[in-house]
Amino acid sequence: MREAPPRELMIELDWIAILAGAFVLFVVPAIWYAPPVMGNRWMDLLAKPEGYWESRQTPEIMRTAFLSYAVGSLVTAFVFFHITAASTTYFEAAGFAGGVSAGFWLWLGSMATDVGMYGFEGRPWKLWPIDKLDRLVAWTLCCGLMAHLGGM
Repeated sequence: MREAPPRELMIELDWIAILAGAFVLFVVPAIWYAPPVMGNRWMDLLAKPEGYWESRQTPEIMRTAFLSYAVGSLVTAFVFFHITAASTTYFEAAGFAGGVSAGFWLWLGSMATDVGMYGFEGRPWKLWPIDKLDRLVAWTLCCGLMAHLGGM
């Protein structure tokens, strides 16, 4: 039987921090993709046929989209909380700045592998910064806030 990890490596969940992180992960993209921010440019680059976006505004589609994004944000915040707690402990980088650092490295590792998908999918390269920089903002703020609120 293995011994329990040292106390400093055990992660105590802080649900307030996790919920705050999930809120950030939900709200930042909502602002980012709002039409006056990046939404109009993003929609133009996707070049969907006339009437496509209007057809996606049914109550059922919107309810499903919001609910799935809310659940996804909560799950992501839960995972990020663990990674941020481990990272701030291991690197002795406490507080908001330590969390931002963890969020940056999560983003870099994830987005670096995602670059190739734009080539394979034939998506316009101008979409990449719109799609991925919102993640940088959301993930660094999420991890920074959770580290701050969670006392990491």
